[in-house]
Amino acid sequence: MYPVIYGVNRHTVQTRTIKGVTFPKGSNVYIPIFHIHRDPAIYPDPDTFNPDRWSENTVRHPMAYIPFGAGPRVCVGMRLAVFELKVAIIKVLRAVKFSTTKKTQEKIVFADSSFLMPKTPIVLHVERR
Repeated sequence: MYPVIYGVNRHTVQTRTIKGVTFPKGSNVYIPIFHIHRDPAIYPDPDTFNPDRWSENTVRHPMAYIPFGAGPRVCVGMRLAVFELKVAIIKVLRAVKFSTTKKTQEKIVFADSSFLMPKTPIVLHVERR
């Protein structure tokens, strides 16, 4: 739900026209990753955590989810990062249980930064399984 950065910039090395929009050579193009991931046309109710969005029978445009970038500049460590993340989540969830508290905020408010960092700490209750 929360990519590390809001978006990425790309610089065009040649003039391109994509879906009727021309990008002249030397243009800077901003790809708003956070906003693509929050587009209700792609993800109904985008601010709700819904793991079923990632079921195998879900069909969406390949550029609708790009936390590691895409194309020739895709993150070289993407596969390793995803694998390590899955292993870490499994290990943590097998050992502890998370729950909300009265201090847990409903919606995360982000700090003014290039990175997605919460303005205030995320408070959760953690107990051993």
